[in-house]
Amino acid sequence: MKSILYFLIGFSVSALILTLAYYAIHSPPQITTGQVLWCTLAFIISVPIHEFIHGVTSCYVSENNCKTISYGIKPLEFRAYCKYTLPIEPQMRKYVIIMPCVILAVIPAIAGLLLDSPSLCIFSIFSFAGSSKDIHNYIKIRNKKK
Repeated sequence: MKSILYFLIGFSVSALILTLAYYAIHSPPQITTGQVLWCTLAFIISVPIHEFIHGVTSCYVSENNCKTISYGIKPLEFRAYCKYTLPIEPQMRKYVIIMPCVILAVIPAIAGLLLDSPSLCIFSIFSFAGSSKDIHNYIKIRNKKK
C-alpha cells in the first residue's frame, strides 16, 4: 500500500508543477483521451525499463559483473524491483537510485516543455510518480551526510 501512496503523492506534486510550468510557457493544450491512454501505456511499458536502468547503473558504478542482479514483481506490494546483491559504495548508491528518474522523467519533462508537447509532459508526470519512492530514498541518503 505504501507504493500506491508514494505514486499518488508523486503524481499530484509532479502534475501540479509541470502543469504550472507548461501554462507559464505555452497556452493551455488541447489534451485528448487518446493522448492520455497512449501515455499511460508508455508508462506501463517503461516500468521494466526503469528497473533495468537501476540494474545497468548498479553494474556500472560497482564495476562488477551483472550476474548478481535479479528483477521481479511483488504483486501484493504493487511494484517491480531490481535487486543487486554486491555492495555499492554509499556515494555511488545515489546514482543508482536517481538515474531512472533522470532518464524517464526529467529529460522528457524538459523536452515536453521545450517542444510544446503535452504528451511528453503527461508521460513525465507518470514517470515522476513511478519514481517517487526513489526520489524519497535519494533525499534520505543525501540528508544522512549532513
